[in-house]
Amino acid sequence: MLRTKEFQYMKVENKHGKYLGFVKDIAINYNSKNVVGFKISTFSLFSKDTYVLKEDIVCVNEKLIAEKTIKEDLLCFNDIKFLDVITCKGCMLGVLEDLIIDIKTFTIKAIIVGTGIINKMVNGKEVLLINNTILGEFNVLYYPNSNIRCFSLPHKLIGVEEYEEDCY
Repeated sequence: MLRTKEFQYMKVENKHGKYLGFVKDIAINYNSKNVVGFKISTFSLFSKDTYVLKEDIVCVNEKLIAEKTIKEDLLCFNDIKFLDVITCKGCMLGVLEDLIIDIKTFTIKAIIVGTGIINKMVNGKEVLLINNTILGEFNVLYYPNSNIRCFSLPHKLIGVEEYEEDCY
């Protein structure tokens, strides 16, 4: 499992070794919960957005090797980054900060929600399964269907207080 920031600035080459650019963003399909491809930043200033689709990816290691690129307009992670994540009862959990991606299947497994700088240091970031979320125009709706809660704690395991139960 990888996070989106592990893909940023990754070199992109074609299968003949020619440098195409670097990964600027990740193109996603939020409804089907998968990665469509990667947005590439090229050297030309006046070019349209260039993408590598996941079907055209040969290998992903320290650099991404692709067969071909396309010029389209796709939904990228930076378009939805920092959207508010709210519950069905209207409580705000935080803002969308990152995605957790399965590199083998290019599916999005979870979203990481940040709750602020101070709260992040004390309580950590919250990890929500993407199956329990709906992407809206102005926010992400979270509807939990289980009592399991996941956190990413910052090296402190003792003294973490529970969130308010009435928000869920």
